[in-house]
Amino acid sequence: MKHTPIATSVLLLLSGPVAAADRVVESRTWSESFEVTRSSPALEISNIWGDVTVRAGKAGEILVTISEHRSAPDQIRFDRSLEFLELNTEADESGISMWVGHRDRNWHGNSRCRGCRVEYSFDVVAPADTQLDVGT
Repeated sequence: MKHTPIATSVLLLLSGPVAAADRVVESRTWSESFEVTRSSPALEISNIWGDVTVRAGKAGEILVTISEHRSAPDQIRFDRSLEFLELNTEADESGISMWVGHRDRNWHGNSRCRGCRVEYSFDVVAPADTQLDVGT
């Protein structure tokens, strides 16, 4: 059977890119519990890609279940993404602050990890009087 250049090109397109097999993907889920003694504790989740669900829970505790899905074109950039696209947490008795990347928000201009992706989803159980500040 003779293949024409057009038919061969279509077959190559349908087979997908060969480099995609090198893509590194990792997913994980974990929970963190924080004691908050102040009435009306604060919860800030910012600079994220993904969903945030907040439900009312008992006073004195904020429970956060985090699902992370991370990918990069190769292992070197995957390792770099662990440094630049990390989830940071600050917590004390008055509340919790969680953010991805660097606080200064100028980190978006850093192109050291082209093709890297990270998505965080948060399931939060917090006291009903929690002051929420959730954004991207």
